[in-house]
Amino acid sequence: MASFHLFSRLLFIVSLFVLFRGDLLNVELIIILNLLSWLVSTIVVLFGLTPSFSNLKENLNTIKEKNKSFGISYYYGAIVNQSTFKLDELFITYFINITQLGFYTLASIICSPMTFLSRAFVNSIFKKLALKDRIPIRVFVYNTLWLGFCILFLYLCSDFIVSTLFGEEYMQVSVYILPLSIAFLFQGMYAPFSFLTVKSKGRELRNVAYAEAFVNVFGNILLVPTIGVLGAIYASILARFTHFVGLWYYYNKMIKA
Repeated sequence: MASFHLFSRLLFIVSLFVLFRGDLLNVELIIILNLLSWLVSTIVVLFGLTPSFSNLKENLNTIKEKNKSFGISYYYGAIVNQSTFKLDELFITYFINITQLGFYTLASIICSPMTFLSRAFVNSIFKKLALKDRIPIRVFVYNTLWLGFCILFLYLCSDFIVSTLFGEEYMQVSVYILPLSIAFLFQGMYAPFSFLTVKSKGRELRNVAYAEAFVNVFGNILLVPTIGVLGAIYASILARFTHFVGLWYYYNKMIKA
């Protein structure tokens, strides 16, 4: 997973740089490159893993038993959470217009790399976490330093990034980057709590997912029609903050038990 996230983002960034140097960059190509980077990375990782399908029946039975104790609760939470994940984009399209949705999407693309390294870092130590009874403090420290650097970088360079990649006519994107980066900050901060997955805390993860979905739905219903794109951003901040607090609560409850 760490290789997947790192390779996809590096491929995306290198492709952007090559097209920028060739003066070929435009919004459509950026969106296509983002999708292609995920697709190519998926293919590369699958070939690298060389999956074996021997003992398939026995492995499926093992997975089935594990799902009874952990997976079903986790999947229910994931289904509910993911079903509301793109609600902000639907509301922006319906209540505002497709142009503002485009600006919002581009701002999300610019902010999203800050969470990828957080996930890649945690995925790289996933096996080590399985042997521990708590998350090492240094994991939180390194992750927070990285996210803090990203926020500072976006604050200082967002105008330059937008004008360079998209042109002056897209400067509205820069307005959304800084507040949206706060939502991605919380998303990156709860990456280390995948530790709860290692410890098979399916019900706890389900409860957190339900809470985030609830905040996401009502936040968008209340805020997008009244204050537009910023309403969607504030709803995302509240939802991801809720997710972070929920995981923090269950993590502390677990280590104190």
